[in-house]
Amino acid sequence: MDNNRPLISALVIRRDEYYEGDGFSKLANNLGFGDWKRLKRERIYEITQRKEIIEKWHDDSYYLKK
Repeated sequence: MDNNRPLISALVIRRDEYYEGDGFSKLANNLGFGDWKRLKRERIYEITQRKEIIEKWHDDSYYLKK
């Protein structure tokens, strides 16, 4: 997560389900956010990432940061 930005891939959901696939949780695991199985089961990480993406990218000054 360069520049301390949320994972934009949190906006992508599986076609056949309303939540992230294993790959998203495994990526979060590799980035040090916790056990991928727990992250997938609890879904808190994906929900907070989506919320953070929406909040930050609605602020025009945010995407001007480097």
